[in-house]
Amino acid sequence: MFDMIDSDGRPLSAVYTRTRMRWEPVMEITQIKGASEAHPLLSPDDPFAGFEVRNKLLTGADAKVSAGSYARNALMQGLQLEQSTGANHYKFEMVGSSDSHFGLAAIREDDCYGKLASDSLPASRVEMQGNFAASDVLAEDGTVGYQKGVPMGGDPSAAPAGKSPTFLVQVSKDPQGANLDRVEIINGWLDASGKTHGKVYDVAWAGQRTPNAKGFVPALPSTVNVERASYENSVGTSQLNVMWRDPAFDPKQRAFYYVRALEIEIPRHQVYDAVALKLDPKVSGKPLTIQERAWSSPIWYTP
Repeated sequence: MFDMIDSDGRPLSAVYTRTRMRWEPVMEITQIKGASEAHPLLSPDDPFAGFEVRNKLLTGADAKVSAGSYARNALMQGLQLEQSTGANHYKFEMVGSSDSHFGLAAIREDDCYGKLASDSLPASRVEMQGNFAASDVLAEDGTVGYQKGVPMGGDPSAAPAGKSPTFLVQVSKDPQGANLDRVEIINGWLDASGKTHGKVYDVAWAGQRTPNAKGFVPALPSTVNVERASYENSVGTSQLNVMWRDPAFDPKQRAFYYVRALEIEIPRHQVYDAVALKLDPKVSGKPLTIQERAWSSPIWYTP
């Protein structure tokens, strides 16, 4: 999907890239058949990169995983593309949907038929604004961020000397769904030699947890009862707000940032089915729980 050559095997030109920018402004990052944000083999330092990947061959020599199949790597390749051609058709916004062909964005683990209007459920609300002046994005209701900051999908202006980009992130749980576990910011950048890099930051989390040496907080205890196909919102929180500044910002390097928000563990849809049919959910050998999540569209920085 995200190659660095066209269908005839030619290097991507600025004209080709601008045409694709016009017709492909949005990428579906997740849907009922799987997710394509990231892959453990491509993002080995991301403990949550294996979420609902269609290709289950996560390790070993036979694993066929292409960087051109995942959004995070496409965003990184876009930085290289813009550097070489002046245009970037991988500068897309991101959306999560169901691929169930009824125009609704969400389905429920406990009612996962996939074709009925009753499957629709409000999703977690994720907002992200960025700027180089912290005072311009700090507002509890986000209004100042929208007035003076750069919204999701945008580009901040040139970096003032000695300033790092600051991001206001506000995430609210689905009113009918699971509590929030943590909020992360994914940062990708292009160094002076043309090589791409990525890093995941835990920037806000529920409870009194301390980040480890890699900056990740430990998991919350699971409240899932597999035998009953139930969970409790006794851990996590309903809202997470944070203002975060990139601690390693280099104003000479192209970069992007996006938010990933994780909910607490809940039963997967096959657990609900098994309990309803009076079967043992563990017999299938499939995962019994899932941590649903939401993403923002990226914000890009161009020197």
